[in-house]
Amino acid sequence: MVEFSSMVDLLRHRATVQPGDRAYVFLSERGMEDVSLTFAELDRRARAVAASLARHAQKRDRAVLMFPPGIEFIVGFFGCLLADVIPVPMMPPRRTNLRDPNLNIIVDCAPRFALTTKALIETRTDIVERLRDFGLEWIAVDAVTGHRSGRTSRFCNTPPAPRRRRRA
Repeated sequence: MVEFSSMVDLLRHRATVQPGDRAYVFLSERGMEDVSLTFAELDRRARAVAASLARHAQKRDRAVLMFPPGIEFIVGFFGCLLADVIPVPMMPPRRTNLRDPNLNIIVDCAPRFALTTKALIETRTDIVERLRDFGLEWIAVDAVTGHRSGRTSRFCNTPPAPRRRRRA
């Protein structure tokens, strides 16, 4: 039996040995298959995210993963692992929540990036605005990988605030 030292090694192996096999399946609320990814697709898309991150990231930078339910979270997660960026998962905040616990997560981890979907960036401008002062670079994972949108743009059009110094 083959042993792997990381999830990245396992993904690379499966993308080579079982490229057409399903790696992940996302089910709708009704339990129906909504979308799936093969090992080869996941590897290709995660590498695209990793390449995008690597252009601007330093080793062990952090990225919050703020995704609505769907398969894009997996792509972003593996993209972070491939780029040696620490993924920090968190749910998108509710619009009506005046006391946002996500702010504590962001303060604690001092992320450089926020990975999400193009749709969340476009429809939840309240989140982007609320987090503007943290100087996050927003990356739409589905836009980077060309999934659904067919584009390769990566950042949303909000100018980042000045970078805060990260705690040691």
